[in-house]
Amino acid sequence: MAPVDPSVITANVVATKYAYVASATLLFYDISLTFEKEVATVWQAKKTLGTSLFFINRYLPPVIFFLDLAAQFRFNPDVKFCKNYELSSTILDFAAIAVVEAVLIMRTHALYQNQKLLYALCALGIISIINMATCFLIVLNYLTFVPASTLGLVGCLSGCTSPVCRPLLIAFWIPFMLFETLVFALTARKSYTSYRIARNNQTTRLVSMLFRDGLVYYIIIICVSLFNFFIWIFDPFASYLAVGLLKCLQATICSRLLLNIRGMLEPQTGTTFTSKTSTNGGTHSSTTAKFTTRQSVQPTELSSSWNTGVDESFDMSARKVIHSPSDSRREGHRSGEDDW
Repeated sequence: MAPVDPSVITANVVATKYAYVASATLLFYDISLTFEKEVATVWQAKKTLGTSLFFINRYLPPVIFFLDLAAQFRFNPDVKFCKNYELSSTILDFAAIAVVEAVLIMRTHALYQNQKLLYALCALGIISIINMATCFLIVLNYLTFVPASTLGLVGCLSGCTSPVCRPLLIAFWIPFMLFETLVFALTARKSYTSYRIARNNQTTRLVSMLFRDGLVYYIIIICVSLFNFFIWIFDPFASYLAVGLLKCLQATICSRLLLNIRGMLEPQTGTTFTSKTSTNGGTHSSTTAKFTTRQSVQPTELSSSWNTGVDESFDMSARKVIHSPSDSRREGHRSGEDDW
């Protein structure tokens, strides 16, 4: 491989640092925007697998960004520090990705209630994480670590120029993108079939929301993943340019996805108004009316996953909309439903 112009490497390192700072800013800004909703809908809910995954997905990425930024702006680190940072940061990244995949699996299982599909998605998710870890550990042995101080910068600089890196970096992304595509396809299929037979407007809103959030997540994550994919192949020294953006968007969109589900499951009350009338005799009468409506959408499968604390008397017609008759025959397999 022809030697790389140091000025190009310097420009890539500076761009990567700016990208990390921008991604961290976006992450913390979104947390500040949705913190009030988080307190109202998650903090006061019973702790379940869903809420636990939410908290991990919500607060593990900020820890990772603090670690990344501390390493990115460390003055004159040695090679050992850079290698240890690369390993520890990437392991935490895999943990964050695993949490997001678990959320997507749980969400898909809530739609289908199919044990075989659940096991298949879990297997594919585990294979995706193992594949990423294996490819990374192999590439780690071929990475070249150089303190960025050699270019007059701070932080660490890493790159892989070995011919073995390119095929491994291609293999790194493929199972992950296949998993994301499969989950989106399953969500789209169930949303389409459920929407066609929907008779309950609230259930239609839930199905539409699940499809909308799934579509937004899939398009953004796949586009950023492909961007990373091509950067890793064609410009090894800029391989981390969009990694921070991917980590930020995964955590942000996943948190909003879960908060939207919580918002749909929360009961909403109406308003209270007072009307006053007067007579010629000077007497006044007032009438106060309070309308209380329960407009939450509580499919048993979703409410058990999140355990919202509200009553379990969800309209059975919603069940029939979300689940086909063949799904309803699998009632005997729902003994572990409360775990979700």
